[in-house]
Amino acid sequence: MAENREPIGVVKAEPDPVEYTLWERLPHRLPWRPSDIYVHKKTGLMVQLACCQKLLGRRAGIQNACTEIFIHHLGLPVTRVIHIALQLQASSFRSLHTAARTSALELVDEWEPGTDTGEPLLQICNNSAIHICVFRVTLKKLK
Repeated sequence: MAENREPIGVVKAEPDPVEYTLWERLPHRLPWRPSDIYVHKKTGLMVQLACCQKLLGRRAGIQNACTEIFIHHLGLPVTRVIHIALQLQASSFRSLHTAARTSALELVDEWEPGTDTGEPLLQICNNSAIHICVFRVTLKKLK
């Protein structure tokens, strides 16, 4: 009979913070395009909103403006990203639309021992992510 075993060095519970130091690693694959914006708690909401507006160009006539941007957020609270997307859409006079999707990303946390005798431990967990595409549509005039 085959036994289900955890790989050596993988922990299910958090080790003692006195004996180990936590190093949170980023996900393996993060998209990186000029039109990607990563939202986090440390930057103010209005600053992030202004960054999105700058990339989109406040009006459709600005040169070098992106026709679509992708707003990403990892973890909670996702309401910040939704609020930014809805503010962009509300201020665009129906020229911007949104498409959202969610995903789960696998994160690896590394616990380094404080002494030379211990071995490093890994903690694998899933975290929720939201990705919102904000794109410009052109309104056609009726003849």
